[in-house]
Amino acid sequence: MTAHKAKGKTMNAVVVDLESTTGTESPYVMLSRATSLAGVYILRPFKQKVIQRRPSQDVREEFRRMDMLYHQTDHPGVRDGRGSGGSPEILG
Repeated sequence: MTAHKAKGKTMNAVVVDLESTTGTESPYVMLSRATSLAGVYILRPFKQKVIQRRPSQDVREEFRRMDMLYHQTDHPGVRDGRGSGGSPEILG
C-alpha cells in the first residue's frame, strides 16, 4: 500500500520502506499509521536524510498562513494566563 493510500487509516502493524519515500510527508504518514511503536517494522536500512528533509515550500507556506491566523484570532485563556501562551512553531 502506498503512503498516499494509507492516509487516514490506522493499523496494528505496518512494514515501511523508508528508502523508497519521496518528499517530507510520506515518511510521516507511513510511520504514523501504526497504533504503537511496537507495530512499526522497518523493511531495510535507510539514509537518515530521508526523515530529516526540510518541509516542502507548500508546507512552509501553510505553517506561515496558520501562524498569521493564530495571531489574528482571539484565544480565550491565553491572555489571562490559563492557556499555553505560545504560538505554533514555524518549521523551515
